[in-house]
Amino acid sequence: LSEKPAEITKQLENVVAVEGEDIVLSCEASKPVSAVKWFKDGKAIRKSQKYEISQSGNENTLIIHQTTTKDAGEYTCGAEASKTTAKVSITGAPVYFKEELQNTEGEENGTANLRCELSKPSGAVTWSKGSLAIVSNKKYKVKQEGPLHTLLIHNLEPTDSGNYTCSSEGQQTTASLTVKGEEAVSWRQANTDRLVVRIWYTRPERRVEADPIVAFRRGLDKYFKKKKNCKVVGKDELVALLKSWQRHNGSNGLLLCC
Repeated sequence: LSEKPAEITKQLENVVAVEGEDIVLSCEASKPVSAVKWFKDGKAIRKSQKYEISQSGNENTLIIHQTTTKDAGEYTCGAEASKTTAKVSITGAPVYFKEELQNTEGEENGTANLRCELSKPSGAVTWSKGSLAIVSNKKYKVKQEGPLHTLLIHNLEPTDSGNYTCSSEGQQTTASLTVKGEEAVSWRQANTDRLVVRIWYTRPERRVEADPIVAFRRGLDKYFKKKKNCKVVGKDELVALLKSWQRHNGSNGLLLCC
């Protein structure tokens, strides 16, 4: 009597895995069979670094290492007289920031560099300052090198100070940029009716308070075209000028001290 050919006695089961995980598929035959073959979408699978094929008694196993979405499909284990097929589904691994943005400072007219790193190289990101989206142009340059994402901000101005955000698939990282200008304006109360405008350099090596007349000429005057010989102005007028300065240049570089 001829020996009965081996048959599959335990079927493969469908598998759902997350990208990057290893998958184990196993089936059992009615007897040990060295000629069991594995297929993916009808194409034969051979042992390799990607696929690990093994047999222990009647059990036959296929391990798929480091899965990607390309590994999704139908896998078949074929014995002498029968076969079993299962579906493998791969979901993309959730994206997260391996390296978040860091607060940074830049010099006026210089370039700022904001950088972050995603958990996978294929992730796409968007950049924004506050609620405004950023795209590459003369002012901004957006770069990607694998999982590394960089935003370069050229020709820095005080108005570039603020919070910048990098977003990807519902995840985001935010950091602040502070632009150091050449000069900072301050005012102090001389009496109840009048204010004196002064200016000093914000860079540590140049932290020298200047004469009030020079301050007014080099500071507010270049923005508001006031008379260069003005030293003291009415409180209400100066407060209005300072608010206008802040509106146009942001709070960076504007120090108010009573």
